[in-house]
Order: sequence, then C-alpha cells, then structure tokens
Amino acid sequence: MANGITEITGLEHIDRGYANITEKLANLGAKIWREEMTEKEIQQFQNS
Repeated sequence: MANGITEITGLEHIDRGYANITEKLANLGAKIWREEMTEKEIQQFQNS
C-alpha cells in the first residue's frame, strides 16, 4: 500500500462521474476526508 497524502481538487467532476467513489475507495483501505478551500487557496489554485 502506498504511503502519503494525495490532494485532489475539482471533486464535483469526480462525484458526478463515479457513483459511491468515497465508499469504494474506503473499502479498499483509503482514508478519505473532504475540506473546503479557503479564499486564499482558491486564488493560489486559479493563479497556478
């Protein structure tokens, strides 16, 4: 199993395209949580 953290943005696209993706990944051993981006993080993401 891989170690580390993977950060994913644009979850609305993933949620729309994959039914029950959170549950499926959790069943494989993934530890998943969701966080809202701050305004500063959104600006940094848009400018990258």
